[in-house]
Amino acid sequence: MGPGRRAYRVSIATIERPATRRENPGTSHVPGIDLTQFIDDVAGCRPEDLADIYVRRSKPKEDLATLTKHAWDMVEAAHREDRKVRAVWWEQRSASKTYVRRNELEAAMRAVLEGYSKTLYVRKLDRFDRRGMETVGSMLDELDKRTARLRVVKEGLDSSVPGQRIIFAVLAERAREEAQDIAWRTQEGKDAHKALGEWQGGVVPYGLERDPDHKGRIRHRCDEYLVVREKIAVPLLNGESARRVAHRLNAEGIRTRNGKMWTATTVAKLAHSPLWAGLLPDRERIMDEHGNPTGRWKHHGRPYMDDKGQTVSVGPGVITKGERVIIEAKLASRTRPEGRGKRPPEYILTDTLRCGRCNGPMEGGGMLGRGGRYHCRTWSRQGKAACLGVITLRARVDEAVTAMWWSHISALEPGDAALDAIARRWVSIKDPEKDARRKEIVAELDAVKARISKLDHDHYCEASCRRSDTPA
Repeated sequence: MGPGRRAYRVSIATIERPATRRENPGTSHVPGIDLTQFIDDVAGCRPEDLADIYVRRSKPKEDLATLTKHAWDMVEAAHREDRKVRAVWWEQRSASKTYVRRNELEAAMRAVLEGYSKTLYVRKLDRFDRRGMETVGSMLDELDKRTARLRVVKEGLDSSVPGQRIIFAVLAERAREEAQDIAWRTQEGKDAHKALGEWQGGVVPYGLERDPDHKGRIRHRCDEYLVVREKIAVPLLNGESARRVAHRLNAEGIRTRNGKMWTATTVAKLAHSPLWAGLLPDRERIMDEHGNPTGRWKHHGRPYMDDKGQTVSVGPGVITKGERVIIEAKLASRTRPEGRGKRPPEYILTDTLRCGRCNGPMEGGGMLGRGGRYHCRTWSRQGKAACLGVITLRARVDEAVTAMWWSHISALEPGDAALDAIARRWVSIKDPEKDARRKEIVAELDAVKARISKLDHDHYCEASCRRSDTPA
């Protein structure tokens, strides 16, 4: 092994840990499994004598005893071939979804490709990948370039053996078709559960919770329902704005479920949620430019409709279906109609100005009769309970910034790069035709210089060639 390369390194993806890239993987912990039992003493071994093993499960329902047996199968296969196990890579990820990044598989492949070991063991090919031969084939190509190999224990495959590539191709495509069948059956099941009025899961709105006695149903949450009904639902039905409701909640010390302050956006999203009215929500899978699923969903804020065009109830909501219609109409009456085009910026110092009380960003809006104003965003969205706020007229801010600008410009020396850039920008705004002509002249001048340089080069090269051809 090369200098500076560690002879002993173990990396395991903790099953509960989110997908994050680790530049320097270290020993982690998987509850219920002693991972050190799979590792050999590899001090002084060559990469050709070392192996990494990769263990994967798609969902937690695969018990750890079975996965431990799979790991031992690979360890025993490595020992039969006189290989010592250098590292174990363990993760819970789907192998069929193109948008799911499997960090531990990438790390295992990277370790083998970089020469820490020369063999990667997997129990079955579908544990390695389910995206077909195009993906598996590209990985095999990279392994071949570095004289490394992939060993599939269950099917007895070895990528370094001539003639086995076709078997890899057949099994990879079969795994891909199985993944597609599983996805189709899963979607069929979800559609059937929707028709039965069963919610498939997600974030439960404030005031509600999952019903533990009935699958796919919701019910009132005792410690939240009365508060959310009295403090949010009723005021919205009476025509109060979401901003005022949020300010009152914060002033009374009522926080969201995760302990944060309320904002107008939080209240509005809650009111728009069909689940808040006990209705099954509709959502749409976001596709990429090729029509493949991305793993992300778009929530329209509208209820799911069955084949008969009827909404589907999943339990009692904080508000009724009729109350939801009333709240939607009242909120819509406060929303500016769309289709007016993009307006030019009126408050260019939004997010640049800072509140003198909370140091949060300030934004523009209000007092249009006096030219507009800047106010503290935290105060505006969360109320005085979060910040007492600062308000200032836009004209005063513009005046102060203009004075600072001219003071800075007047202090610049002639020929300063910043001053030249400002002048060019000013000309491009005030006289765009002159600026365009200037750019054309500069481009023509650059072209002439390039031609002159080429002529000089050809002239000297030709003269040199003539001198070399002249007999001494």
